[in-house]
Amino acid sequence: MILLKKNIKLTKDFSEKDYFTSFSVPRGIKKISLLFSYSPDQVTDRSLFSQSVSEAIKKYYGEFDGELDQLKVENFDTIKNLLTISLDCNGRFIGNRHKWESNQTIEISKNKVTPGFISPHMIEGEWGVTIHCHQIFTESVNVELKVVGEYDEVACG
Repeated sequence: MILLKKNIKLTKDFSEKDYFTSFSVPRGIKKISLLFSYSPDQVTDRSLFSQSVSEAIKKYYGEFDGELDQLKVENFDTIKNLLTISLDCNGRFIGNRHKWESNQTIEISKNKVTPGFISPHMIEGEWGVTIHCHQIFTESVNVELKVVGEYDEVACG
């Protein structure tokens, strides 16, 4: 049963901000699978990220005398947009997934959960999904979010 299906366009104005959405899980659902993907994930146009990389180098490494040659903007050929996801159930934090992967599946049931999450007391209820937009270098990122609920299989006798 599809509980949520959204295609979301997040612009670079969402960098360092969160996007929130929610869905309801009806009684009888025993497992949910959340499919989260976004694109583009890799950015190769240096003009889109050189200023941010330069600022980060200054912030984290200060002014250096050239001994750290690898920390020059010219040495960065590719950088990634970074979006991560966290979940809550009935107002209780369930966990987050801070990974570089742009295609993720998160599975949650009472007995088994994807690493980074805890098993909720119950699956039924109101769920929140927060997409953390750590950095978007491109003009926009297309996000696909889908949540599927599974009922317990009942054996016929």
